[in-house]
Amino acid sequence: MNWIISANGKMYDHASAFQELGYIDWTQKAKYEVDDIVYIYCTKTYKKIMYKTQVIKINMDFQEITDDKIFWIDKEKYNDSLTGNFTRLKLVEQTDS
Repeated sequence: MNWIISANGKMYDHASAFQELGYIDWTQKAKYEVDDIVYIYCTKTYKKIMYKTQVIKINMDFQEITDDKIFWIDKEKYNDSLTGNFTRLKLVEQTDS
């Protein structure tokens, strides 16, 4: 299945995270399945889909995720983000559409 989610670049540095890690552990709010494709729509200044990712892991808890605090611009939001389940999104390609 294909999904589109939105991302706020004023809270998290997605580009640097993808460049360094090759993936992002994202709060899981949908019923993703492994191998689903997730397009990430970047809000505000960009206003376009910039990343095509693939779900490689689902239903991860806090202890399984990568500590990515260095990529959080809004450090207060980082602590708020550490609840619930997570999914791992592997970068397939960066797009400009």
